[in-house]
Amino acid sequence: MEQLKNNKLLARIVSAFFFLIAIAISFLNQYAFLIIFEISMLLCLLEFYKLTEKAEYYPKKWFGLIFSGLLFFYIFLTRIEVLKIGWSYYILALAFLSFSIELLRKGSAVKNLSVEFLGIFYIAVPFALTNFVVFWNNTFDYKLLSGIFLIIWTYDVAAYFVGISIGKRKIFINISPNKTLEGTLGGIILGISASVAIFNIFKIYTLFDWLIIAVLCVFGAFIGDLVESKIKRSVNVKDSGKIMPGHGGLLDRFDSFLLAIVAVNLYLFLVKLI
Repeated sequence: MEQLKNNKLLARIVSAFFFLIAIAISFLNQYAFLIIFEISMLLCLLEFYKLTEKAEYYPKKWFGLIFSGLLFFYIFLTRIEVLKIGWSYYILALAFLSFSIELLRKGSAVKNLSVEFLGIFYIAVPFALTNFVVFWNNTFDYKLLSGIFLIIWTYDVAAYFVGISIGKRKIFINISPNKTLEGTLGGIILGISASVAIFNIFKIYTLFDWLIIAVLCVFGAFIGDLVESKIKRSVNVKDSGKIMPGHGGLLDRFDSFLLAIVAVNLYLFLVKLI
């Protein structure tokens, strides 16, 4: 049993290492970012659609993937000023095409369309918003996005190891049975504390801004993890996929990121930092 636990931990560490390398490569330039995040988004969306099929929902996967891919690419092109924002009308027009196509399919249109657009809203929109935190004045800069990831990863790692070390009080047992109050609090405290180091390393924004970003990240990560766990529980699945041994699917890795990036974007927009 102890050997099995060690093997799972090793697989988890190795998978996390390669995931970290992929994210680091995306920081090299805007085109590396485009390729890695576009592919990651499409894989996460595909995992989500496959999860819903287990509950007998049958979204048009191909449409959701094409629409999401175009959405991300369109936002990317507007940030580097290749396209103007007015092109958004053409992207939105594609959404109405989905309703027309649904007339030709069997099954519940309400269920299928709901899940189809839920995937776009839940996964594609947050990924597309990532473009706003890597382009400042139309110039690619990795600092803010890498700081967001570092805070989320600090929260995740701290919550995991504090939880398995001293965690006793279970929370949200019906959704995430391994989550403990001690682990969650440990993750929140260390995640927020990491913002101080990030502020001193990158020298962008104020310490107050980074503290706010950290609070939004850790609570977004906490809720995002629970939301994905709830989705998986509803279809009796443990992991969203098998692409990352020890972690499950790629969506299992990005679940904490999805709500966090939306919350951070909203804050930065309100205070006019992006």
